[in-house]
Amino acid sequence: MEVDPGYKRDTQKATLTLHVTLATHVTYRLLDGAKDMNTDTLARIRFVGFAATGLICASYSVMSLATNTPNPMSPWLPGLAAGALIWMSAISAGRRTAGAAFDEFYQIEWSRAQQFAYWFAILLYSVFAVFLSFGWISPVTAFATMGTATGAAPMLAFCAITLRS
Repeated sequence: MEVDPGYKRDTQKATLTLHVTLATHVTYRLLDGAKDMNTDTLARIRFVGFAATGLICASYSVMSLATNTPNPMSPWLPGLAAGALIWMSAISAGRRTAGAAFDEFYQIEWSRAQQFAYWFAILLYSVFAVFLSFGWISPVTAFATMGTATGAAPMLAFCAITLRS
């Protein structure tokens, strides 16, 4: 007996919809107790998420350079975890609290961090041009090191700017 392709597609859609609905329901139930989260708590969660991701990306960059291999560990997991943590915290805090935590002052600090990260990335090109010209590291390792260092720069700069203010 042959299964109708339309039935198979509809079943897959229904299964996906069920999984998304269940995941959303569980997430809201888990975070339901966090409705009284204030702006300060949300800002601290954001700070910890940025700091942890920045430090892990920076350590990836250093380990990649030290071992001369482009993949000493999986770099996308920390960023994904921190992004999910910040996103879920903002949702659980509510629109008003999240809006207050991500206000104009946050935008100014994040803008400064991005400006620093831009010039840091430009500096990396000139430094790694020297390393590559002498053959001290492979191009693949240089790409991995510069990429993760460039990703870590705005997050760590944001944390430094936040601590200063």
